[in-house]
Amino acid sequence: MTSSAQAEAAEADAVRSVPGFVAAGPVRTPRMSVWARLGAAMLLVTVAVGCSETRQPSASEPPSASPKPKPRPTSVQKADPCSLLPKSQVTAYDLKRVGKDISETSRSCTWTSSKFSMMLLVRWDSQTLIDFTQAFPVPVEEDVRLGGANVVMGTSDVRPACAAVFFPERGTVVEVVVGDTPPSTAAAACERVKEIGTAAVQEIRDQGLLKVESTATPTPTS
Repeated sequence: MTSSAQAEAAEADAVRSVPGFVAAGPVRTPRMSVWARLGAAMLLVTVAVGCSETRQPSASEPPSASPKPKPRPTSVQKADPCSLLPKSQVTAYDLKRVGKDISETSRSCTWTSSKFSMMLLVRWDSQTLIDFTQAFPVPVEEDVRLGGANVVMGTSDVRPACAAVFFPERGTVVEVVVGDTPPSTAAAACERVKEIGTAAVQEIRDQGLLKVESTATPTPTS
């Protein structure tokens, strides 16, 4: 085994040792990075503005039947990631939803506004916390609690961006990511993360999906 492979194996073992974290097995689908997802969101906004139109149903089209209500999810892994952000936050920040991604080991929803873009990312693979520390390597502060949940926060060292990560249930991580528009700062992005993150934790609790009540603090490094 090469030294690079040994280092990667050691990092994976460190994440698996985090209390409350259970690896979901090998990842079989490509993972988009945080920055790739946010960048794609901004591109979608540009395209949507130029191409949006309202389609009127023709007179010959039969009326669509009312959709049957979906059963409530029993796990954050099964929940619609866009439902984890309360409508009050969408309205307060004038957020427009621009993307939703569902893969084998992650779910995410992305919004944008005139001042910032944000994403709620749910992941349950062994690379999650390693990716978090690579994208947000600058610690913000210790012993952070949002909505009663223990979280870890970090900022980017190259962008005005901030993120918080927490365990809503055993083996699952939720990230709240905010990327501000320059010349804003990472500190300003963190203030948004704290407010939005608090609302998201409460929404997850209200949906009966918060299974770990302030017992597990994510430990991205060990």
